[in-house]
Amino acid sequence: MKQILIKFPDDMTDEQAMQYVGTVIKQGKISKNNTLYCYVTEFQDRTCVSANDRSKWPTFRIWKRKNNYGM
Repeated sequence: MKQILIKFPDDMTDEQAMQYVGTVIKQGKISKNNTLYCYVTEFQDRTCVSANDRSKWPTFRIWKRKNNYGM
């Protein structure tokens, strides 16, 4: 059985988190020689989604970027 791990802010609903991660998954595995979902995706509302492969399963982390100068 597979898993997808998603870490997201307390003020975000489960549905919102799934929408952001779903968009990243729909883009496909485009990082690390097409073996990993995009390392960092930023949406127009400054929401960022990072993906990593440090565990057995894909792990996504969601956060809001606070300013124009980085994450």
